[in-house]
Amino acid sequence: DISEDPVLEVISSLRLDERKRKEQATALGHVTVQQVEAVVKLLSGPTGRRIDGLRDGSYVDCTFGRGSHSRSILERLAPNTQLFAFDLDPQAMPAARRLQREDRRFKIFHRPFGELGEALPEGLQLNGVLMDIGASNAQGDEMYATLHDAEAGPLDLRYNQKQGIPAVEWLQTVSVEELAWVIHTYGESDAFVAERIAEAIIVEQRSQGAFSSGKELADVVRRVKISLGMEELQNPAKLTFVAIRMFLNHEVEQFQRALRAAFDRLVMHGRMVILTFKPPEIDILQRFLRTQEDPSPDQISLVSSPERLMELYPLLTTDQ
Repeated sequence: DISEDPVLEVISSLRLDERKRKEQATALGHVTVQQVEAVVKLLSGPTGRRIDGLRDGSYVDCTFGRGSHSRSILERLAPNTQLFAFDLDPQAMPAARRLQREDRRFKIFHRPFGELGEALPEGLQLNGVLMDIGASNAQGDEMYATLHDAEAGPLDLRYNQKQGIPAVEWLQTVSVEELAWVIHTYGESDAFVAERIAEAIIVEQRSQGAFSSGKELADVVRRVKISLGMEELQNPAKLTFVAIRMFLNHEVEQFQRALRAAFDRLVMHGRMVILTFKPPEIDILQRFLRTQEDPSPDQISLVSSPERLMELYPLLTTDQ
């Protein structure tokens, strides 16, 4: 009898979650990374716990995408809770607004998640915040189609085409040095490779005019990589495309703002779950966490002076 065996209950629950995840992926055309694991972590803290297993409180899904995380969170929330979500991609809005009509606990903001602090009701405290950083599978498939298909249209790489300028126009405004910095900072780990790619892109653009498609740009990057003997499993141009996308969408700045705003609004023992795989964002997260640390007595004894202690543990200079 499953109801009498807690281990079998857990296994049954995990199987049900996995089945729901696959059903959502089929319906939405998008496979969410770590969907069940992320939501379980988000809702496993001590705050908002109810006797029936559901959760009270207010939560945020910073990256709605196609809605898999949001729907999974809502399944586990009590009737009087709130879930706020953010997404800048216009193509995410139909599913988000449909969910908003279906479930009064849910509200979508069509704006960057870095504006979390300004968008949410003043004074609202949060029990949990989820961030799945970077482009979703659906967004990535559309953006990176231009690497392979000359008919896929001009290179854009913006999440919201009503804001900023497309990549093809931006490339016409930058110097080799600026482009190399972007490619190295957000994409290629080797600074020399980034400089050679940037040089080749600008030289090609000067001689042939603006790139008419993303594939033309990808072909230039591919030639540089081949000349360097860099054989890769993924498309050789992908890191360059990722770097330009991150820069144009201000992804690092948005991430930094969202971290600060979310941390300021979390209740005591609230949870913030972050999914990211890119070194620049991991570095930002690690630096942010270091600035929020309180020193232990042992750590204090290893520092030469109170002034130096505050330099090493910036949180001590605040009233938090």
